[in-house]
Amino acid sequence: MGMAAMTQKPMPWGAHRHTASGRWFMQITSLETLMINLNTSTAAELDEVPRLKGHGFEIVRYREERGRFDEVRQLEEVPGLSGKWDGAEATVCIDR
Repeated sequence: MGMAAMTQKPMPWGAHRHTASGRWFMQITSLETLMINLNTSTAAELDEVPRLKGHGFEIVRYREERGRFDEVRQLEEVPGLSGKWDGAEATVCIDR
């Protein structure tokens, strides 16, 4: 075994080394979207959704006062979100 093989760092999980340049690269084999549940998420988690940013507290308060969400479109009823949440349905869900 040569000296280079003994000092070579292990590859990060899921990474591959380009043989010509020696640089690391990641190969994406599938794209998954993380869905945020309106009925179980914290205000901080809801604030991570771009279309809901800054409204997590209001969403949680609405949920605590009125009960669980039955449909994503109920975001329209949350104070301050009327007309602003469109597009969030790609990232948020409700538990059935």
